[in-house]
Amino acid sequence: MGLLWKKKMTEKEAAYRFVNEVMASIQQTLPVISKNLERISGQPIPDEQDALSQLLFAVIAIQTKALPNFLAVDQAKRMREHILELVSPPDLGVYPQDLIMEYWSALDQSQELDPLGGAMQLLCTKLGYSSGNNTMIHLVLDRCIAILCCFKELFKDYRL
Repeated sequence: MGLLWKKKMTEKEAAYRFVNEVMASIQQTLPVISKNLERISGQPIPDEQDALSQLLFAVIAIQTKALPNFLAVDQAKRMREHILELVSPPDLGVYPQDLIMEYWSALDQSQELDPLGGAMQLLCTKLGYSSGNNTMIHLVLDRCIAILCCFKELFKDYRL
């Protein structure tokens, strides 16, 4: 579909839609992730509500890190700001923003051969798995994050 034939969406609308789609995907996928992690590690996720939040922030960090691949740098920056505003209600303060920045930092430090490795290790640690280097845990989390909402899908039908 050509750019002129795509429906128009504001940056704020795109950010809102992205956050909602990521949250819905995580809520739907968390039971499978939880079951696989328990099967592989022998221990359940200690706190499913915290796991939901951690996965949400990890996925948002990973997906927003890729925004400059789809948008102009200034537009990508604005989209990140809209998303950070959406996931940072006043009662949580700067915690969500700090956590997303922590995942961005882990992504920046990841090696080229394992670009998500730093974020996966951080996520494993945050979920309570001390064996953050366990290849199987990385594989499960990596696959689950890879199938979740991506901006590429959002931009397929809409233009900003």
